[in-house]
Amino acid sequence: MDIETLAIIVLVIVAAIAIGMAVYFKNKYRRPTDYKALFIVGAAFVAIGAANNNTLIPAGIIFMLLGLKNRSKWEENRFRWSQLSKEEKNAKIIFLSILLLTLIGAGSILFINQA
Repeated sequence: MDIETLAIIVLVIVAAIAIGMAVYFKNKYRRPTDYKALFIVGAAFVAIGAANNNTLIPAGIIFMLLGLKNRSKWEENRFRWSQLSKEEKNAKIIFLSILLLTLIGAGSILFINQA
């Protein structure tokens, strides 16, 4: 088994763990939709889609429209770090760490493949 295949297998396992954790935490810590974040993600999709390819633009526009439609709920549905319990903070740190490791792994695979 070569290094590329092994790296892809490891990344798939880490991504599966991250997705599993996301589903678990979503069910355990139910929060209302943060429409401001949805709008910001939509704006980022539009910008990235305009720079690279056009496939992200429609999704970005839909997210932006959903965020704008519910603009009155932007502040009432915001949760600050200080409002989270210690258990929720730890869960978010673990989830974001796994996500970061997945991104670093994917970047390293791309770097190795280009070298």
